[in-house]
Amino acid sequence: MTKKASTLEDVYNRFRPSPLTLEEKHFYQETAEIRNGRSYEMHASLFNRIRIGEKKRHVHQLMIGHTGCGKSTELYMLTEKLQEVQTPYIIINAKEDLDFFTFTYIDIMINIVERLAVYADENNISINENLLESFQAALSTKTTEQIVTTESKAGIAAEAKAGVSFLGIFKSALKLNASFKAGSDMKETLRHELKPHMLTIATAVNELLKEINKDKPIVNNMVIIIDELEKCRAEAVRKLFVDDIMSITSIATHLIISCPLNLFRSSDAAIFVNHFSKPDVMPMIKTHEIMQDCPKKNKPYDEGITIVEKLVLKRVDESFFEEGVLGYIITKSGGNLRDVSYIIENSAFEALMNNKEKIDMMSVDTVVKDFASERYLRIDMKRSKNILRTLYYHENHSPENDKDLTELLFVGAVFEYNGDRWVDLHPMIRDYLTKHESVLKNGNE
Repeated sequence: MTKKASTLEDVYNRFRPSPLTLEEKHFYQETAEIRNGRSYEMHASLFNRIRIGEKKRHVHQLMIGHTGCGKSTELYMLTEKLQEVQTPYIIINAKEDLDFFTFTYIDIMINIVERLAVYADENNISINENLLESFQAALSTKTTEQIVTTESKAGIAAEAKAGVSFLGIFKSALKLNASFKAGSDMKETLRHELKPHMLTIATAVNELLKEINKDKPIVNNMVIIIDELEKCRAEAVRKLFVDDIMSITSIATHLIISCPLNLFRSSDAAIFVNHFSKPDVMPMIKTHEIMQDCPKKNKPYDEGITIVEKLVLKRVDESFFEEGVLGYIITKSGGNLRDVSYIIENSAFEALMNNKEKIDMMSVDTVVKDFASERYLRIDMKRSKNILRTLYYHENHSPENDKDLTELLFVGAVFEYNGDRWVDLHPMIRDYLTKHESVLKNGNE
């Protein structure tokens, strides 16, 4: 079990901007009530959609939210609940398992083959010879002949005859996945050669799932989780959800996929939402709100700030922050938990480098200034200046189906909040524009 920070060095390491693992679950903070007024957390919603769904139907579920809002942590908490009821699961982490610039549905399917093969082998699931041979044939192309060694192919053939192991298929899929992630032209050739085989592969995957799920009630069927897609190249993600979604949703088991908020708020969503149950949307934690009597000004939202503060203080004692610093960090984050972690992590580093004993305002301001500049540089000002100007001057906070707005959601320059649903600039982007207000008028600093 990971312990609470006891030194400034610990603070630096406790706040790496990554989701909580099950070993860190004691750091978990419930946030649903402040996000959307619900009495149950997102992972409980996902779990019970599976548990109380129709007995003959697999659940295909979208999980939607901003990058850094806490989706991956909720998925880790979901896996704990699945373990408690002995429900198997696999996780495809797009950031780690895919080439997140150029991935396709083919890459995801081969990743699924790899994970299912490991599960089948570790659990001694009986696999018939025809199914093994079907996988072997589907994964055999001119390029895979070069990737998979003669020794590996011999092992696969032997296992196919024995009909007892899926380890050889795992080895082949592992090599293919490594090739997909490699920065070479081979991956495009490989995808091109595998594409005509994808129906066979999908059929074989469903046959394997049938064996894995055999004799289990449908609520305990395998759960496949695909996470971190919001961190991938937008066009690759769009193609997956719009052009190739039927290839993924043809999987005959429970499926949970993270979906970027900007894509879900676009007109493309009309196509892919038909393939999923009612989406679970995870709003940002609101740390400020619009003043009703003066819409052109914001005021702190104390309930949201307090929840984030509780989350932080589960990992570190308040004595590691100078007075007022933690609240300042939270308000500058706009309620984005990954940004909170980023600021604390790097402010701790700044403080250490300047021989400070705690995180001081000077250290935080250094980090916030750099963060704001970096985030601003992600913005296409030529396209986005009008909507930035509208939000900056508080002329409109209503979410719209606007390509420029969805782009700003994608780069994290704008956040969408709960309640009546409203959007606003990231507080650090607002600060940056205050210092460089001329860019909103003529585009030149």
